This record gives sequence, C-alpha cells and structure tokens, in this order.
Amino acid sequence: MKENLKVITNLSISKLIFNYRKKVRGVVENLEIESDANLHKYFVHLKSKYQEALLQANKADLHSLAEQAMEQGVISISEKTILPPSGCDRDYLSFAPYYYVNENTNPLTKSRETVQHRDSRSNPFLASISDKPKLAQVCARLHAVSLSYRDTPSNDKIEFIESQIKAWFINENTAMTPHMEFAQIMPWTGNKYGLGIIDSRWLLLAIEACALVVDKLTLETLHGFKVWLREFAKWILSSKSGLTEVARKNNRGSWVDVLLAYILLFLNEERCVALIVDHTLKNRFEIQFDNNGDQPFELTRYNPVSYSLYNYYPIKYILQIDELINSQGNREKKITMNKTISRLEAAITCHERGSIEHIDFKLSKNLNLYYPYSFAQIATFPAVMPLTSNAKTPVPNKSNTPAKSIVSS
Repeated sequence: MKENLKVITNLSISKLIFNYRKKVRGVVENLEIESDANLHKYFVHLKSKYQEALLQANKADLHSLAEQAMEQGVISISEKTILPPSGCDRDYLSFAPYYYVNENTNPLTKSRETVQHRDSRSNPFLASISDKPKLAQVCARLHAVSLSYRDTPSNDKIEFIESQIKAWFINENTAMTPHMEFAQIMPWTGNKYGLGIIDSRWLLLAIEACALVVDKLTLETLHGFKVWLREFAKWILSSKSGLTEVARKNNRGSWVDVLLAYILLFLNEERCVALIVDHTLKNRFEIQFDNNGDQPFELTRYNPVSYSLYNYYPIKYILQIDELINSQGNREKKITMNKTISRLEAAITCHERGSIEHIDFKLSKNLNLYYPYSFAQIATFPAVMPLTSNAKTPVPNKSNTPAKSIVSS
C-alpha cells in the first residue's frame, strides 16, 4: 500500500481523476461480446504487415519453432509448486523478479534476512516457482504457431491453438482467473498482494495470434477468449493494482495502456481506445521523452538502454493505433521517436550487448522477457517476428550526441 501511495502522489490529482480509467470502465462493464470473427481495421492492417514480414522470414526456422511449441503440449496454470494466498491454483502468481535472499525459502513468508534488490537482474529461483514463464510461453507459442499456419496451413496447428486457448482462458477447471491480484508480490516481505500487471503484456501476442487465424477458430472458442479478455480488462480498470499501474509514469504505465487498447480493439470498442490513446500521447509522452528522444525514467535503471528500448515499443504501438483510428500524423512525436532510435542504435553497440531476440520453448525458467521487443524488431514493426537474427536492422540518421550520454544522463 505504501508503494501505491508513493506512485499516486507522484501524479497530479487532476490527471488521476480525468484519465481514461473511469470512462472506459463504465463502457467495459456493459460491453456485450459478439460471437463473430469480424476484426477491427487495426488487426486487418496487422495481418497484412505479418504477410509482408513472412516473405522475409526464415520459413524453415519458423516451422521448426512451431513444431517444437506443439510438441511441448498444452500448458496449464494450475500446475504449481506454491499456491497463491487465495489457495486457488487457477489464480496467477508471480514475484517481483529483482529480489534476493541468501537462502531460497517460500517467498510468501517473511524472511529474517534483509532482502536485496538487484535492478534488472531476475532471480531464477523466483521465476522457477512463478506463473510468469508459463504465461509468456502460452502467448509466444500461440503466436509462433499462428504465424506458421499463415504460411503453411494445417489442421494440427489450428487444433493446438484451440486447445491452448481453451486450457488457459476458457475451460472451467483449468482457465486462469481473469485477474492478477497476486502478480509480482514482493518476496520474503510477508506481502500477500502484488502490483504486477506488467506480466500480462504477453497477452498482446495471444491476441495477435487469434487475429491471425480468427476465421479458423470455432465461434465458441473465439467467444470464450473475448469474454476472458473483457473480464480481465474490467479487473484492471476497477482494481487497486490497475489504478496504481495506470498512474505510473514509466514503462509499466505504458504497457497497461497498450494492453487495454489491444483488448478493446479486439472487442471492437474503438471509442474507448481513442480515449486511451489520447491520454497516452497527451500525458505520458510529454514526461517520458525529452527533446533528444531520451527517456529519463528509464535511464535511471541498471540497464538503461534495454529499458529505454522496452518503453519505446508500447509508445510505438500507441502511435500506430492512433494513426489508424484517428488518422493523426503526430509528426513531432514521430520525430522524437526517430531520435530515440538513433540514440539507442548508437548506444546498443557498446552497452548491454547480447542476443535479446529469441525465446526457448522448453518452458525455461530463465526466459528472456524482452522477447519479442528487440532492436531488430524495429525493421518489421508492428509485426513482431519470433526469429529476428536475419532481420535487417534499420540504420537511422546518427545522432550527433555521443552514445555515452544516454547512459550517464
């Protein structure tokens, strides 16, 4: 609760009162789900972008990845080693990832040790007992298999997609309950509730996967998935966790905006999306990006380049959505974003270097949680491909400011 109050007091009262949350919640609470396969024009546009990206993709690797995902089988949230405070194995449970103690004990109990915070360095023990890798795997596998289907259709791919959607989102005995009350609980502090809606950003991939094969899914499966998304959006818009995350100024607030926009676009509720987009571009953008394109809230992190890239993507999504639904050019904001990429392109060659482009579909506990938002994805955005090693990275105009100033600002 102290963290809630700290975040809330960082924003003006007027912005909290007049952001999109209250208006959108009222619409979503009364939103009826239509049982049809009609896609919003955003997803129609996105499908065409994926078709273009597939022409440049390594098809053999993509199909191999899809086969590997299907061979691993359907994932269930109920397979847990530690139950959340509710005692329900279908409630999502994860722990704030950057915390350590000398002896790994149950993170839901209060430790006698001082808990150490190591920013940007995930604790593999916490990941191993968390639902976060499972949700990431579910969404990434759905995404990869749907892409493979778009290139080479087959019944077994659709059957896998249907089975996984039903297991995680629909079936009464196995589906995740549509909330994240126990996401990113602060470990070893005795806390019972978390503030981790950021874990749900992976749902963008699941939504895209359904959009890519929407005409092949049964109406029953499609309807069930939409109902789950609506209920999850209602929870975000009415919960304390949702209030806290919407109020955040950094990447966590940006990703919640995009997730809600994606859900509501998939539910064909464009009016609410317009409110969210307007709020993001008027309120978040101005405080997140300076005139050089740098992002002051992300530059304080242990891995400032990675986090700057990480926040770049949700804002890029918002600009893309705004252009399609409002026909707004936002030329000045796009210029700022181009500066951001110039600065990051210069900095990433000498800081935080490494492969941040792939995911291991063996339900690994050490998932690279930047997937698929690597620098190489800029070349195909908004189509985010699981295989980017052969992608041509755009080379923007170089900034005259040395890269080192990004990480020392």
